[in-house]
Amino acid sequence: MGGYRLAVDYGTSNTVAMLATPDGRVRPLLFDGAPLLPSAVYAQPDGIVLTGRDAQNSARLDPARFEPNPKRRIDDVEILLGEHSWPVVELAARTLARVATEAARTAGGPPAELVMTCPVTWGPVRRDVLTRAAARAGLPRPTLVPEPVAAAAYYTSVLGQEVLGGRSVVVYDLGGGTFDVCVVRREDTGFHALAYRGIDDFGGMDLDALVVAQLAQAVAPGAPEAWRRLSHPADAADRRHFRALWDDARTAKEALSRQSHATVFVPVVERDAHVSREAFEQAASGALRRTIDVTLATLREAQTGPADIAGLFLVGGSTRVPMVATLLHRATGIAPTLLEQPETVVAEGALRAVPGVMSAAPAPSRPTTPPPGRSPAVGLGAPGPGTARGVASPVPPGTAPPVSRPVPSPPRPSANPLTGPVLGAVMLALGMLTLLVTPNAATHERWLFLGCAVGSALFCAGGVLSWFWRGLPLLARFGVPAVHLLLTVYWFTKIWDLALALKLSPSFVGAPAWILAGVTTVLFLLTAATLGVRRREPAVGRPR
Repeated sequence: MGGYRLAVDYGTSNTVAMLATPDGRVRPLLFDGAPLLPSAVYAQPDGIVLTGRDAQNSARLDPARFEPNPKRRIDDVEILLGEHSWPVVELAARTLARVATEAARTAGGPPAELVMTCPVTWGPVRRDVLTRAAARAGLPRPTLVPEPVAAAAYYTSVLGQEVLGGRSVVVYDLGGGTFDVCVVRREDTGFHALAYRGIDDFGGMDLDALVVAQLAQAVAPGAPEAWRRLSHPADAADRRHFRALWDDARTAKEALSRQSHATVFVPVVERDAHVSREAFEQAASGALRRTIDVTLATLREAQTGPADIAGLFLVGGSTRVPMVATLLHRATGIAPTLLEQPETVVAEGALRAVPGVMSAAPAPSRPTTPPPGRSPAVGLGAPGPGTARGVASPVPPGTAPPVSRPVPSPPRPSANPLTGPVLGAVMLALGMLTLLVTPNAATHERWLFLGCAVGSALFCAGGVLSWFWRGLPLLARFGVPAVHLLLTVYWFTKIWDLALALKLSPSFVGAPAWILAGVTTVLFLLTAATLGVRRREPAVGRPR
């Protein structure tokens, strides 16, 4: 298969492989008629390891022999399947061997080159697992490309979107088992990852679980025993029904991206149940908003402004859920770009990122003024007036789109997000202590005014710093001025005692208390005024 190149995206839930011919054409390899090969494995008692849909179907026989996501357990070294432990590298190799067999069948021989993708944060040990798995599968030594870099290469070369030097693409990747977001900047040497964050315990499977929960609400009250058998299968028949239920739940979730309702036949219970997009989105909103928060935090870390963002690119099959694009558009003001088959983006982008399919071109210089004829953002809907536009104009017809070289650089280390809140809490405590002790310990009016000034300064500074804790609800910020109000009232109760102790007039002694009252008023006004500012804190603008 001289000149043929193979790219493999070994994913948490599915594996995708793309084959490039010597003339530059790229096509997906098909497994059981589909471009997605489940990454699952099943170890039979005779030692044969089944892969893909064969593994998923066999899981109904004995779940203990089934591993749906070997990539998620790459740090475990070995996985127990049935009575035997299997090295993770061997299980990955079985899936890659399936890919190698299909590639050889399609093109008539083994590939001349192999490109594989991996998460941008993977270090040498994890990358070596992929390299050794490829060798065990009979494939060439792979060139490894970070997944966000591959997605950005697809964005420029396949979609023809121009990303000028110094501008960035935000890659939002919601897969079957995990969520990742990365800001990738175009530089003279290629694409570089500026900032990267992820959620390891959330993905499409968790959205499937929300559909199953809807089904439980519909049928469990009327058939509790049947639902117990279905949700906690004890024999092979119930396990088959359990697997069928989850497969149908996933199908219903995908159908809800195109229609407002879906119907699922619930086995064992033996009845149809209906799920609605409205109820599904209501249940999913909390988890999806969590991915939006992570995306905004990544943009802040990358210090990327609206003018620096060339596009917001959605990859991963779970990004088909309409609410994902809606929430992202509302939060960033950028119209996301979503494809019909987002699962294949990373694999094909890996081929485009590595020289061979096309020659790599340097990033075009960024003009000081926008080029004429610039087209509006391409995506799920154009942003409204005054918002940042997320996609630059396409490359003119007849010109080779720029393709970047992968530069697998790790993301920049980020500061500890708890530093500000912890420091704020310490300053709050010191300020409170100072304001509580001063009225009882002051022996001169000088110390009275000094304690008032120092205590209020520490308290206000600590309160402002505490606002930057991500987990603090917006309205909870009013707790800072509320506590300061209580301290002010405390000072007013001490006016007469202080006047007698210091032999001063009550009006003079009451001056610090009135100063505290003024500070309290300013704190309340500042808190109310900055609620909206805090929402606009990310480096991208909201749609107006």
